[in-house]
Amino acid sequence: MTADRQNHSSPPRVAVAQLGARRHYAVPSALEACGLLDSLFTDFYATDAWEKAGSLLPGAARLLDRRSPGIPGSTVRHFPLFGLHRAWLGRRALSEAGRIRNYADANRRFCKLVCSHWPDSADTFYVFNSAGLEILEEAGRRGLRRVVDQITAPWEVEQALLDEERCRFPDWEPATDPAAWAALAERERQEWEMADRIVCGSLFVKDSIARLGGPSEKCAVVPYGTRSAAIRSAPRPRHAGPLRVLFAGTLQLRKGIQYLAAAARLVPAGKAVFRVVGASQLSQQATDDLRGRIELRGAVPRSAMRLEYEWADVLATPSISEGSANVCYEALAEGLPVIATPNTGSVVRDGSEGFVIPIRSAEALAECIARLADDHSMWTLLSQNACRRAAEFSDRQYASALAAAVTRES
Repeated sequence: MTADRQNHSSPPRVAVAQLGARRHYAVPSALEACGLLDSLFTDFYATDAWEKAGSLLPGAARLLDRRSPGIPGSTVRHFPLFGLHRAWLGRRALSEAGRIRNYADANRRFCKLVCSHWPDSADTFYVFNSAGLEILEEAGRRGLRRVVDQITAPWEVEQALLDEERCRFPDWEPATDPAAWAALAERERQEWEMADRIVCGSLFVKDSIARLGGPSEKCAVVPYGTRSAAIRSAPRPRHAGPLRVLFAGTLQLRKGIQYLAAAARLVPAGKAVFRVVGASQLSQQATDDLRGRIELRGAVPRSAMRLEYEWADVLATPSISEGSANVCYEALAEGLPVIATPNTGSVVRDGSEGFVIPIRSAEALAECIARLADDHSMWTLLSQNACRRAAEFSDRQYASALAAAVTRES
């Protein structure tokens, strides 16, 4: 099958190669909704047979959540033994450098598995950054259209930002050996050159590619979305008492948790309470530093996140580097004002659905929290705008925009 099909009146047939659930299969689900999905290749997918065997697998709950009702089972080709081995290696990694090396090796092995089970009915291949190089090479030999999803800022940009953070907070996270991620950065650059289209979740990601001299002319910015059914038609009232500030995401320097901790110390006592939801990658010393004025909830199941949003009055995402943080879309859908940085890659507009503050500014974060704590009418206006903004970025809008980006020739 060649890319000549692109010139015919029939829609393209897109094969997606995806390690892990990645935004709970948002890309293949969106393509299926538009009638474009040919096949999904992944490491582990919870087919009926595996679901029945799940009770025999230790720690299988998260793996058994890997399925989507929007994707026909007949389109899925997975490699479960490879997926289970990958998960096992991930748990055994003793260092960040080891984790990255495992990740790079898994990316290469996954690509080779996909290439050995090539979908002859597809005329387009959609891969994710640093995990699609060998697939793109084979797709080029076969004359297929090639699309890369750059899910976050490039490795070179992100690691430079994190090196600066580790200098500022030397005891919070272990340093990463540049040699561990350099190969992934090189894979990214080669993937960009091969791609016909690079899909970016935010302008921050596109600008980061341009900053490295990458082909920004190939980039299409496609913000994410959230389920239409999850979007409130009107916000609920603000809770009585102190403003409830929620942080949702992995506790790591990249997410800016260190600046939330500093802001919590700057906000006058009694104005706000802080809750953090997510697994931790921080040192014990850093974790102890967070305690006191912040409630650490740990990781919660995806199905329980709505209860966390219902607890909150505002979402704080002071990220140093993201693609386009999913939690921002989910919070807007719940009518929560969002305080974000430009590097969060959100669709929040400053002063409309929340505030956009500079990275590394605990002072700006504390000021916004204090303003919302004091001004109930402002909170109400931002909350109403949040629901309206979420409606502009539903799963249907995302599917339409993604399909346009994948099929557009220029």
